[in-house]
Amino acid sequence: MASCLLGIGSNLGDRAALVERALSALAELPRATLVARSHLHETAPVGGPAAQQTFLNAAALLDTELTPFALLDQLQRIEQELGRIRAERWGARTIDLDLLLYDEFEIASTRLTLPHPRLAWRRFALAPAAEIAPEMWHPVIQWTVGQLLANLDRTETYVAILGLPGGASSKVAEDVARQLQARFLRAATNDPASPSPASHLKSLSGRRKLLERDTWPPDDRLSIGDFSLAESWIAAHLSLPADELPQVVAPWEAAIAETVSPKLYVFVDDPGRPSGNLDLQWLERFRDELVVPHGRPWPGPLLIVQPGGREGQVAEIVTAIESMQ
Repeated sequence: MASCLLGIGSNLGDRAALVERALSALAELPRATLVARSHLHETAPVGGPAAQQTFLNAAALLDTELTPFALLDQLQRIEQELGRIRAERWGARTIDLDLLLYDEFEIASTRLTLPHPRLAWRRFALAPAAEIAPEMWHPVIQWTVGQLLANLDRTETYVAILGLPGGASSKVAEDVARQLQARFLRAATNDPASPSPASHLKSLSGRRKLLERDTWPPDDRLSIGDFSLAESWIAAHLSLPADELPQVVAPWEAAIAETVSPKLYVFVDDPGRPSGNLDLQWLERFRDELVVPHGRPWPGPLLIVQPGGREGQVAEIVTAIESMQ
């Protein structure tokens, strides 16, 4: 039997009754058992058309012998029976059933992505999920559902927007900060063009000053940065020979210990690059080389924004940030 975490939402019609009908339908699924359900949470709509009604959100924990795709078919059948019409992205809906986690499966297909690609920072999904499955494991980020929610509650309101060297991520970050009236933190120094331990340490020092916990503003105003210390670490790994890396390890680890961490990392692919042409070496280093200092593959939730017009990329990031509230 697989343990599955489901998200439920409604903002059209009799929302509470629709959520209850969806839960009843889940309880009647073949080869499945409804193990737990959360309370109802009222949340503001995020993204999509304006003037939508607020949502009622809930979560359900299901044990099932159904495969992920067979379960997805059943969820979509229930949505259709309850009047779901897919007219526009993030539009109003009678019912929404999302497969968030299926054991520790990782799937990337045109029909289904597991874990759900936006679960890690969506408060409206995490809050009810943490009621019933706080120890359930996110296999990509390698945090529990409870830890993901705690990240939203306890981490400073800071988002790092990153990209490939020479790309447009800094301008995207500035646009996001402007739209959300956030504090904008620009990298004090760029990653060095002629790398050496000294040049990397200079870059690290300038960035560290912007993020030091002791001088971080006490207000809860959103801060947007176009850099992160994790990014500096990857740049050093990519450009320095192995025998020179130890010179930057201790200063970098000290900087991490004394600075605020992003609530969300965003990686912006360059709008001018063909889709799918992401520099995988850089991204794999971002994922894998941070195992040693952090003890986990990801340093935190990460949104990857695909190539496209800057306006669309900004809208995607703004929606993600708003969903953390």
